Amino acid sequence: MKVKRYLAKIREHWGYCALILCTLVGGILLKPMFGLVPILLNMRSLQSAGADPVLEPNQVEYPTDALIDQSYDYFLPLLTSNEPHSESVQQNNKIEPFLSSIDFSPNGSPIRVNIKPKHDGIESDDIVTISFLPGNQCSYGDGRACVYTFNMPNQRKVTLISIHSGMGGEGEPFRDLVEGTGINQGFYAVDQAIKNAQAIIGSDVLIKQGEFAITGLALSAIARIPPAHVETYLSLPIELSLAYAVDIGVLDPDNLDEDMFVFETCGWQLPGEEKNADYPNSTQSIYLGIVH
Repeated sequence: MKVKRYLAKIREHWGYCALILCTLVGGILLKPMFGLVPILLNMRSLQSAGADPVLEPNQVEYPTDALIDQSYDYFLPLLTSNEPHSESVQQNNKIEPFLSSIDFSPNGSPIRVNIKPKHDGIESDDIVTISFLPGNQCSYGDGRACVYTFNMPNQRKVTLISIHSGMGGEGEPFRDLVEGTGINQGFYAVDQAIKNAQAIIGSDVLIKQGEFAITGLALSAIARIPPAHVETYLSLPIELSLAYAVDIGVLDPDNLDEDMFVFETCGWQLPGEEKNADYPNSTQSIYLGIVH
């Protein structure tokens, strides 16, 4: 009898039960969608603006071509691709001449940079992967990174790649590790993002192309160009980018005493940080990762 009364009550209030059930299920299904919001907003801003200031190839200060070994060039971040399987390994803490064995020309095969983060000296199981096709042009979404090689005034050789963060950008795993992802902005405040970057300095780095791999490398430094300095940074010749990071106090000059591999990617607007109104939320800062 009690069971019948219980079932009768359920039938009487089935509408309320169904509403509660639908709300719970809908909440569970909607949660993953919030992670797509910043991506969709970023795409919309790129479409409405035509292209963001960092990506626009037709502006005077950003040429369409970025040839390897050019003596004078300008900055332009970008994007990437797959991974090889078997490999021959070269291990050395001196990055040259091993980088010379990698084909950074536009005809080169995909290149992969693996960063194995260390937190408080403890290695993580997660690997941050930056993969790209080298190119002499790099438009957003084409899978190619602009590659620059040049010598510092102290004659140390620099190989610098520019990669995009955001949807389709191979710099996104690194950016997300440092900044986190909120709604059309990073998740962490500036101080926390800087702490996150500092925590992974010293992480192991592997550079691979086809069957060739360079091990024994480390992420020696991370420099963040903040919003107030982005415009000046982007207007400089690429050869002066690292020196400028030193000048504004975000990079130790000792990190420029060796040949190096450098990756460069955009950072998003961070909570509580004053926005540079001349640039979209997805290009509020620039990160430089120094690998020795």
